[in-house]
Amino acid sequence: MPLFARVLKSTKIALINLSLFVGSLLFCLIALELAVRIFGTAPPAEMEDFRFTSSGFYQLDSELGWIPKPLIAGEHYRAGSFATKFHTNSQGLRDREYPQSKPEGKYRILVLGDSFTWGYGVEDNEIYTEILETILPETEVINLGVTGYSLQQEILYFKRKGLEYSPDLVVVGFCLNDIFPEDIDKAMGTSGLKVDDGTGNPLTRKGLFVVFKQAIRRSSAMYRFVVDRLNTNEALVKALVKLGIKDSLAGFESLDVNIMPALRVYPPSLKLSWKETRKELLELQSMLRDLNIGLIIAVIPSVQSVEDKPFRQAISYLTYEAEDFDLDKPYRLLDEFAIEHGLKMVIPIVRFRELTEDGCELYLKRDMHFNPTGHRVFAEAIAEYLSNGAQTNLR
Repeated sequence: MPLFARVLKSTKIALINLSLFVGSLLFCLIALELAVRIFGTAPPAEMEDFRFTSSGFYQLDSELGWIPKPLIAGEHYRAGSFATKFHTNSQGLRDREYPQSKPEGKYRILVLGDSFTWGYGVEDNEIYTEILETILPETEVINLGVTGYSLQQEILYFKRKGLEYSPDLVVVGFCLNDIFPEDIDKAMGTSGLKVDDGTGNPLTRKGLFVVFKQAIRRSSAMYRFVVDRLNTNEALVKALVKLGIKDSLAGFESLDVNIMPALRVYPPSLKLSWKETRKELLELQSMLRDLNIGLIIAVIPSVQSVEDKPFRQAISYLTYEAEDFDLDKPYRLLDEFAIEHGLKMVIPIVRFRELTEDGCELYLKRDMHFNPTGHRVFAEAIAEYLSNGAQTNLR
């Protein structure tokens, strides 16, 4: 056989083998992708809060950044976690219609808060505000929660819309990320939402590799699943860093805002933020006192403070060790602050931990928000506080 023919034949065989290899590889990758989508629990492609608040269900606002649109019937979906329907009333609240004038004989509670209070990941009737209304006789509970809001935004929103309802009591669904609202700085500008890349980060010029990596992350559940498993295995992450395969461990700037307040040693920025948070709460207390309106701060236990696994995962790729945190610290500081200033505060961290130890699931899968059971337990803690009075904030 001539040399050219032999070369041509060898080339054809090599191309066939290569095609078979590539085809087999693609088949395996597609099969794995389908398997993860069907059976796995990959993290979402984007920061859901920012994608949701910049969706068609919200509108820009020059003072607040964003506000919910009125009379919306939508569906909120997150792969592997939930698919829920939601509705807003004529005022944009995720609640039924309430007359502005309070009905005679009714006690009216107005609840401020962020995505927990709005009801992220649960149905309309499963939110703790709705459950609280069913528990308390002759009481209306109006939900003024808005996904992504900081404490400052919540107070501004109350001044604009909440005062119209003449409440007897205001309840603030307070999250630990209200102490260091870093996410709001990313999402909010001086005149509303910043233009972002869908993940809450401002648009910047990116290299081709970064663009390709982000495209793969958005489109592939398998990629997100594998990266998540790598990033949440502390021993593996540190081994990869030592081998030079992975970048160095992250520091304070990458720390989850829900466990920042649990640091044993506060950096200056966190000290300042905690000071501002206390100032905002005292200003709200003073304003409501002048209006003869009661105030209760209902502290939402973070999943990292209740369950060990989410906490370990949150610090696995950081320079911090578990010993650098005191998970009771933020609740203890809030309790001391409430006692010092005569603030009424319910902190059901003990109850959440006890139920979790007994095998009760209180949070959505792979998410920091309450599931329906968590909402019910939180509502019951508030109702008990209101009915029996406070013997202790921590309960």
